[in-house]
Amino acid sequence: MTHLHTEERTRLTEAAKAPIPSWVWVVLIVANVVGSGLMALPDEGPRLFSFSRTHGPSALDAVGAVILLVGWIALYGAILARRHAVRALGRTRQLVFVGAMVIGIAILVPTIALDLGAWWVLGVAVLAGAQIALGVWVGRVERGLGR
Repeated sequence: MTHLHTEERTRLTEAAKAPIPSWVWVVLIVANVVGSGLMALPDEGPRLFSFSRTHGPSALDAVGAVILLVGWIALYGAILARRHAVRALGRTRQLVFVGAMVIGIAILVPTIALDLGAWWVLGVAVLAGAQIALGVWVGRVERGLGR
C-alpha cells in the first residue's frame, strides 16, 4: 500500500513540475471570448441584482460570468498545482503580481459602483494581464527558462 501511495505521489509531483498545458490556455481563451461575448450582448430581461443604478447582471450576463470563471479556474488550478514555481519567482515578481491585482480591483470596483462608464475595462485588463503574466512566469520557471 505504501509503495502505491509513493508512486502516486511521485506521479503527481512530476505532473506539477510540467509547464502549464496548452489545453489550459485554450480553455482560458475560449472561455474569455465566449463569456465576454455573452456579457457584451444587450441585456434582455430583469437584472438578477444591481451593483449600481446602471450596472447589474441579467441571466445572460450570469451565464457569461460562469463561462469566464471556468477559464480562470482552469488557469488557477494549473498555477496552484505549481505553487513551488510561484515561490521560485522571487519576492519582486510576487509583489508585482499582487500590486497589479490590487490596482485592477481598485479601478474595477469604483468604476462599476459609481457608474464611471467604460473605465471598468481598464480594471479588467489590468487584472487579466496580471493573471496571465503569472501563468507565463510560472511556465517559464517550470521549463527552466529562469525567473
